[in-house]
Amino acid sequence: MNNWGLSVRDPRVLQEIWGSDPRALLCSSYAPTGRLERTDGGFWLTGRWSRCTGADHSAWLSAAALRVGPDGAAQDFMAILVPRTDYAVESNWNGLGLRGIGAHDVFVSGTFVPEHRTFSWLNLTLDSSVPPLDRLPQPTLYTLAGTMPLLGAAQRMLATQPQEVTTALSATAIAHTDVELSVLQIRRNVGDLMDCVRAGGFPDAELMLRTRRDQVMASERAVRAIATMVQSQDHAVDDVLMERVWRDVQTARMHVSSNVEQVLSVVGKFAVGLDVDDLIW
Repeated sequence: MNNWGLSVRDPRVLQEIWGSDPRALLCSSYAPTGRLERTDGGFWLTGRWSRCTGADHSAWLSAAALRVGPDGAAQDFMAILVPRTDYAVESNWNGLGLRGIGAHDVFVSGTFVPEHRTFSWLNLTLDSSVPPLDRLPQPTLYTLAGTMPLLGAAQRMLATQPQEVTTALSATAIAHTDVELSVLQIRRNVGDLMDCVRAGGFPDAELMLRTRRDQVMASERAVRAIATMVQSQDHAVDDVLMERVWRDVQTARMHVSSNVEQVLSVVGKFAVGLDVDDLIW
């Protein structure tokens, strides 16, 4: 997902990251906990970011920061790219699940970031020469990227109890249906998003919120389906595998993209005609 997000950035950035190492990886955190101050040719950056997945294995940091003016007030919400030589990793990831992702904290005590390694998320414009896939809304794609592995985990668990051998109203049958429904909804929404950008438009709030609603509910349904299998007496899943998957999904569901209450409150406001200005769609 980080690679996808960089596909429309300054070509100099792409050369710096992958020119000498086509396999270079990036860690990321998009909480705007960095601070950018204007200086000649770019910005001076300080900040600390939590839960940067893959921090130990990455050559670059892709993170968010607030650009502040002389008075200290925020002026823009920016994304920045920092090479490994300019940030430090604090090894503090000790999750119950997903231990292997190494989502440690990363901090920058002060470094120069050239102008071409920054871009504004509030003023991002893409023309029709950019391929449709790269013009999809970034929040939509990033949140879907957190949900699809949860659905995959649920499908793996449910595959041990085929739907045809369950009764129509059993908990397992309902779990099968919930996961299948989620996949169909996501396929429909992504198709509608692609149709919109192919036609030269940009998805409106209704489509983006529908996509976000279905995505967050898919996360909830996936975890519920896995819980059904954990509680089932008839499953044929290896206990070690089931315990590992269960721990992993409990950690994964804590991501902000899976916050059902937060997302549905925004969807509800929009549905009754209230202004919606939340950036976390």
